[in-house]
Amino acid sequence: MALSKKDLFIHDLFIKYRRYILQVIRYDVRDYDRHMANDFLNDVIIEAIRHYKKIRSMDENVLKKWLRVVIHHKVINHYNSARIKRNIPLSEISEPSFGQDPPFDPAMLDLETVLMELRNKDEVQYDILLLRYYFNYKLRDIALLLKISVSLVKKKLSAAKEFVKKEYGNYGK
Repeated sequence: MALSKKDLFIHDLFIKYRRYILQVIRYDVRDYDRHMANDFLNDVIIEAIRHYKKIRSMDENVLKKWLRVVIHHKVINHYNSARIKRNIPLSEISEPSFGQDPPFDPAMLDLETVLMELRNKDEVQYDILLLRYYFNYKLRDIALLLKISVSLVKKKLSAAKEFVKKEYGNYGK
């Protein structure tokens, strides 16, 4: 059975650019290993198959640039999804222990009281504030975790910060 023009093109592309693709992957990937490189290589070939009509007429330099962009986006997507998968569900996050490690500071006790007031007022704002500033989550990750939009996360975070500023300022007066 004879191969189609598309199959021949993809085969030739794979043979001709395999080493180049692997070099770009090795350059872009922080924790490089052979298995991961082969996964990325397969992903790039799948993208080439998807965009066959677009790339078949490209000259060599443009094709190399296209391959580099595809690889770069695959690597970014890989690291973003790995970071999101590492996130811990809210139910498994323990409460922070405010003021227990450093020497006793009455201001910390006031801050803890304000944060507990925020939690009683709006638990979602409390969770967002905690995830953002205690656990260093990115806004997008918080939105994914809580299944809300990034703009809502920003609004609730802003409201939580305003509440803390206002209430914390009232303590000690």
